[in-house]
Amino acid sequence: MKPTSEHSFPDAKVTGWLLSDSLLEVDVSNVFFDGSFRGPAKVAFPLVQPATVMSYDHGSNLWTEEKKSEALKDICEFHHKNESHYSLKGFGAVSGRWLAVGFLSRDAKITW
Repeated sequence: MKPTSEHSFPDAKVTGWLLSDSLLEVDVSNVFFDGSFRGPAKVAFPLVQPATVMSYDHGSNLWTEEKKSEALKDICEFHHKNESHYSLKGFGAVSGRWLAVGFLSRDAKITW
């Protein structure tokens, strides 16, 4: 099944994270879809181009592009639009900073 804006990850923890120039794979502890929690899932996003990772500085209210990425510890916001544009926002697993990972994926897939 293709992940869409109908999926959400409330209170879900990221239990696995693999990001390369061509693939983002995320394991999550729970997915909410079609009115109920579905349990753990793997979401695979084959990337059209490398993902962009941005961090938000609350002091300056500015987003900064990151050269190195870190795994998210949770997915607080999940956005999907125009069939292939995705954005994941959450807190960094190591730094605790607010991060946004944006990317294009035409063949994304979520499996339970």
